[in-house]
Amino acid sequence: MGSVCHGPMGIMEATGPDGKSIVSGKQCTGFSNTEEEAVGKTEKVPFLLEDRLRALGGKYEKKGDWSDFSLRDGCLITGEHSNPIFIGILCVTMLSYTLLASGLSLYVQLSGTFGVWLSLSAMQLRPRAIS
Repeated sequence: MGSVCHGPMGIMEATGPDGKSIVSGKQCTGFSNTEEEAVGKTEKVPFLLEDRLRALGGKYEKKGDWSDFSLRDGCLITGEHSNPIFIGILCVTMLSYTLLASGLSLYVQLSGTFGVWLSLSAMQLRPRAIS
């Protein structure tokens, strides 16, 4: 599962089999308190994302305000201000690893730079997965 910037707001309340948030005990990132302060929204949002991720047990990290920064912890991928396409590539690549470990393969036909990068990644996983 992946999200960028304010995106973790949409997934942080999801729970695992233990009833805890899926961010509990996981490294995660997203829009920071200082970034929210810089744009003058700390009093206008229902909660600060960084504070809420920490309160749910997430191991929040940040590189710096407005930085392109991503983290992966298990199946959770979060980005501070990462390109959403990059997060998508990571998610699809992780799915590829899971499928290949199960004896299945993933074929994704995409166009442009994104498709080329994904194809190269998949070829490294299993040379015959994409021809």
